[in-house]
Amino acid sequence: MTKAITPVKYLFIILLIFSAANCVPQTTPSYNQKAIDLNNKAVKEIMKPGIYQEKLRKANEILDSAIKIDPKYPVAYQNKISNLISLKDYKSGIKVADLLLEIQPLDATRIKRAVMIEKTGDRNQALQIYKQVYKRFLSTFNKSPTGISLTDLSYITFLIEGKEKAFQKLKAGKKRLSKDDQNIKMVDDLERKLPTLTIDKILGVNPDIHVPLHIKKKRPIS
Repeated sequence: MTKAITPVKYLFIILLIFSAANCVPQTTPSYNQKAIDLNNKAVKEIMKPGIYQEKLRKANEILDSAIKIDPKYPVAYQNKISNLISLKDYKSGIKVADLLLEIQPLDATRIKRAVMIEKTGDRNQALQIYKQVYKRFLSTFNKSPTGISLTDLSYITFLIEGKEKAFQKLKAGKKRLSKDDQNIKMVDDLERKLPTLTIDKILGVNPDIHVPLHIKKKRPIS
């Protein structure tokens, strides 16, 4: 059976950042193979030469077909949201996130949706969602203080209160971690990233100008 393609460049970014919110279920559901193949085709479409925005729109048309065949296939929704974010079409991204939450109610998706809401200018609504998730993340960390749960808690603190509070949370929480914690590197990485962290980076907003993979950047004339 062909596996779904979700390359690093097009990953649903927060599904990686907020790892504690994405516990893999014990039983893996089966998805329609045609939907998986269409998802893979959509990802390959983006990798082709051409105008980036046009490729994203074409890929989303293919993903729509995958979703129509298997409405419970989450990877197609995730990739579509990622493409809409690259197109900076946050309102459409929010609608797709709503559909994804119906079939896969993860806090990671709630956060992704909230950040898109903030990008549309509604900070208050986004803040309400962040605070709801914060309570769950704090409870998880208090029950199990690990590098993963501390990283999650620090990221959501950043979204609510900013860099300084997130840094304080990180430093205080780090004292509660076991010296043998295998995920301490995640905490150290976030500590280095915090000074330049933005909601765009968390959301995975791509730059306005994209150099196709087959075109090399011109070197400046000396």
